[in-house]
Amino acid sequence: MQIALGGWTSTNYAAAACPDFPTCQGSFWPPMDFGNGYKLWRGLGIDYEGGVLDGPARTAIHYTHRLGAYVTAFVLALVVVSAWRRGQSGGARVAAVAVAIAVPLQIAIGMNLDLERLAALARHCAQRRCGATGAHDRGRCCGR
Repeated sequence: MQIALGGWTSTNYAAAACPDFPTCQGSFWPPMDFGNGYKLWRGLGIDYEGGVLDGPARTAIHYTHRLGAYVTAFVLALVVVSAWRRGQSGGARVAAVAVAIAVPLQIAIGMNLDLERLAALARHCAQRRCGATGAHDRGRCCGR
């Protein structure tokens, strides 16, 4: 299910809808439009380049994926602890260690992507506001 939510997030250009962590847009429950975010059929003749959803729909998609990640991480943590405690074979403990490494790594990758998108957005805004150089001083463009 989490993989499908990730695919839906990517397909609908919703990955950048929540640029902060652990909150989303500064809130633990931001404005969301689940009905529009999870509408499966939008009709013919629509140009999907860049997505067709508004902000609250994309936020709903991203936040659902994030909530699914919390649940998945918790369940996998329980599995790791159980496998480590009850593991009769070395294979069970090796699998537990592999999952214990993979889950935080995946979380770090997801958080890093959010930070990279936020940095790219900041660079883009600075370039639009301060020209191609992006040079600014204390929030104001240099020379302006």
